[in-house]
Amino acid sequence: MEFKSLKNIESSFRQIRLFGIVFLSLCTVVTVWSVWNSYRFAEKQREKIYVLDNGKSLMLALSQDLSQNRPAEAREHVRRFHELFFTLSPEKSAIEHNVKRALLLADKSVYHYYSDFAEKGYYNRIIAGNINQVLKVDSVVCDFNAYPYRAVTYATQKIIRQSNVTERSLVTTCRLLNASRSDDNPNGFTIEGFTIIENKDLQTIILSDHGYNIEGEAVKVAQKNENETGRQHPILFVKGLNESHDLQVSGAPISYEDLVEAYYKLMDGAASDDCFAYKEGDQRERRYLLYKYLGEDHMVEYVQTGYAGDESTLVPTGRVFDAK
Repeated sequence: MEFKSLKNIESSFRQIRLFGIVFLSLCTVVTVWSVWNSYRFAEKQREKIYVLDNGKSLMLALSQDLSQNRPAEAREHVRRFHELFFTLSPEKSAIEHNVKRALLLADKSVYHYYSDFAEKGYYNRIIAGNINQVLKVDSVVCDFNAYPYRAVTYATQKIIRQSNVTERSLVTTCRLLNASRSDDNPNGFTIEGFTIIENKDLQTIILSDHGYNIEGEAVKVAQKNENETGRQHPILFVKGLNESHDLQVSGAPISYEDLVEAYYKLMDGAASDDCFAYKEGDQRERRYLLYKYLGEDHMVEYVQTGYAGDESTLVPTGRVFDAK
């Protein structure tokens, strides 16, 4: 009787052990399955791009493969950095804001350039001279065959002053490292080894706001007598893209109205001789508003058909403009 009881106890222990092993196995399977599914869910969420529609509705755009977007993100990262670092306005706070955002996208190689520019007084000259600097990125070429990725940027700078506009070429190179995404770095890259390869003048446009066709003491006499007619004769310097020759003087009857179209032609590579439709010797009627210095509240309209420096060709139209 005692032997049979011992046998039943041993059998019960075996059953309990079997049930325990089965239970632990099921728990392990459930745990592994849960972890695996969580990982798959996280991977699928990373392959989704959320796009704001004018800041109102939220649309979901699915990407086939996140890696397919990296080349586009790399080019956008480089483009964003250049626009922030090289676009400057004559305000200290605006310069510091843009440069600070640019430095968050790169390593110390960019900070060295910033320190060098600051030490040489570049930013102070931008502010003191009321200069605007605008950058347009023409292209970004990336090599993804080796890591870190290499990028070469081709851009055009416009340095806009009150009296002239200078266009400069800008070619830079850098390497791209993968980084964590953030609000300050949405594309997930860091620029390292940033180097400026080329930065040279392409073309320059110089324009004075007014001028006199007389010299020396005659200018003082004209100003004393409030003779302001000579101011319709400013000087204009134009240099086309990569253009190089001796200085040429033209008496073409151009006007301020022609400047915008001329700027576009120059940006497209036109030579200085081809940026204006009117040539020397052409007859053209131009409009001119005569007013005294610091007396802009009273203007008299003239038209001129001859040489700008010849005051005898100024004919009043009878129109007068008075500020109210």
